[in-house]
Amino acid sequence: MRSEDGALAEEPSPSQTHLLLALLTQCGLNLQIHDFLVSEGMDMVHAAQVDHCLQLVERHHPDCILVDADGMERNAGHPEKAP
Repeated sequence: MRSEDGALAEEPSPSQTHLLLALLTQCGLNLQIHDFLVSEGMDMVHAAQVDHCLQLVERHHPDCILVDADGMERNAGHPEKAP
């Protein structure tokens, strides 16, 4: 990885690694976001459905959850399942 000034940056240590859980329904968007964030040192876990996302949240305790608008629409009317 390179820093903003172009110098070679150290790889993140396990304590610096961040976990993102992505609930993305658009395959192309999912791949673009995955490629970018992994190249920046982020670890990612993916879910295609809200129920699976909730299971992964309990198992992995991610630092961040990314949900696209389609994922939110599928969850409409079920606030108890909101990630």
